[in-house]
Amino acid sequence: MPLEGHWQRQHTPPRRAPARERRVLLLAGAVIALATVVVLVAALTSSGPRPRAGCIDVTAASATGGATFRACGRDARRRCAAAQAHDGGLVRACHRAGYATGA
Repeated sequence: MPLEGHWQRQHTPPRRAPARERRVLLLAGAVIALATVVVLVAALTSSGPRPRAGCIDVTAASATGGATFRACGRDARRRCAAAQAHDGGLVRACHRAGYATGA
């Protein structure tokens, strides 16, 4: 059984938003777009500090998730000597620092 006035409500176009509401929506959209651009630029251009000469600094997979390996001098040389081919990020960091790897 149709409801009274149902056809008319379904076929009446929605009201046009007042100018104030349109300005608020436009401003909110602009703020969101600007924030998105700022976040993207910051994420794509930021890089961490470069490790010092003779040091390695790499994030690699470990048994508990991601781990950051940092070592300098003798510790870096020892860790690089033990690095295997499957430790891709560590091997690359060792080569950049000038250390030989076990791979």
